Amino acid sequence: MRIFQYVRKFRRTQDPLIEIKISSKAILDNYRLFENEYEVPIAPVLKSNAYGHGLLEVADILSPITAPMLVVDSIHEVQLLRGNGIYRPILVIGYTRPEAIARNKQRNVAFTLTSLAQIKAVVESGARVSVHIKIDTGMRRQGIVPQEIDDAIRLLKESNVSVEGICSHFADADGETDVFTRSQIALWNALVPQWQSAFPSLGYWHLAATAGSAFAKEVDANMVRLGTGMYGFPRHPSQTFGLRPALSMHSLITGVKDLAPGEHVGYNCTFTAEKPVRIATVPVGYFEGVDRRLSNKGAMTVEGVACPIIGRVSMNISTIDVTNCPTVKLETPVTVFSNKSEDPNSLVKFADMCNTTPLELLVHIPQHLRRVVVNT
Repeated sequence: MRIFQYVRKFRRTQDPLIEIKISSKAILDNYRLFENEYEVPIAPVLKSNAYGHGLLEVADILSPITAPMLVVDSIHEVQLLRGNGIYRPILVIGYTRPEAIARNKQRNVAFTLTSLAQIKAVVESGARVSVHIKIDTGMRRQGIVPQEIDDAIRLLKESNVSVEGICSHFADADGETDVFTRSQIALWNALVPQWQSAFPSLGYWHLAATAGSAFAKEVDANMVRLGTGMYGFPRHPSQTFGLRPALSMHSLITGVKDLAPGEHVGYNCTFTAEKPVRIATVPVGYFEGVDRRLSNKGAMTVEGVACPIIGRVSMNISTIDVTNCPTVKLETPVTVFSNKSEDPNSLVKFADMCNTTPLELLVHIPQHLRRVVVNT
C-alpha cells in the first residue's frame, strides 16, 4: 500500500512526457444519463483500473453520487480503495479464493461466488461474509447452472453466509438480434422469485451491464452494473443519448527531421517516403497503450491537424508525418487519443482500425501513467 501511495506522490512531482486527462464531468454526466434513461439504481464498475481511467481517480470523481455499491474485480482493488480512504460498499465480481474470503477483514465488502464448489468451500470455512451468487443464464463462463440452484440454496441456508444478492451476465446484449438475450431474460425472470422466497432479506438481483441496460424494463432486477457506458462508450444501438468519452492522452514532439524520397522509417522499413516528408517522434508506443496494429494506419493530432502514424509503432516511440504542420518544433503538444468520437485519433476510430473494442485499448494504458482529473 505504501509503495502505491509513493508511486502516486512520485507521479505528481514529476514533469511527464505523457499525460492522461480524465473528464470528471463526462463520467458524472454519462452516469446520470443512464440513471435517467432507465430509472434503476446503478452500480458503477471500477474494475481493471476503472477501464484504464484510474481506479482511485474515478472513485474520487464518483463521490457526489449515491450508488448502491462500487463494483471491482479483485480483493486487491478493494485494498487499494480502502487504503486510500474510500469506504463505500463494494462488490467483488471476480473469483476470490475461499480462504481469502474467509480472511477478509474489510467491512462493507461482498464477494461473488461463481460455482457450487466455491460455495461449498466458503460455507465449510465458516466465514461470516456477504455474497452475491452468480447464476449462469447462458454466458457459460461463471455461475451455478439452474440445476444446481436447489443444492446451492440448501448449503447457504445452513451457513454463516449472508446472501446479499444474486447476479448473472448477458452474453449477446449488443448482438445483431435479441433472440438469445430474451432467452436469458426469460430464464432469469423465472428464477428470481425462487431466491427471493429462500432469502427474504435479499437486497440485490442484477443481470444487466451497459449493453443489457437497454432491456432494463423487461428484466426483473433492481440494479444495473455500469462500466463501459459510464466512460462514454455505448454498447447497444439504442444508447445514443449523448454519451461522451472521458479519457484523452497527450504527449509532445521529441524530435523532428526531414526525409528524402526513398528513405525508410522504423523497424522493418515498412514506410518508404515517396516524396520529401517531415517526420516527428512522439514518446508513446505499445507499452504506453498505442496499439502496434496502428502502424501505418492511425494518426495523432498536432495543432488540430491529423498527422498519420508512419512506420511501425515501437515499444516507446511512434513516428508521425508532420509535413502539414510547418511550425512543429521540439516539445510541440500532441494529442495521442482524442476524447471526441469523431476525431481520427479517437479510441472508437482506433478500435475499428485494430478490429477490437475501445475497452481493449483503454485497459492497456499502463497504470503508472499520470491521470489528471479535469472538469471539462
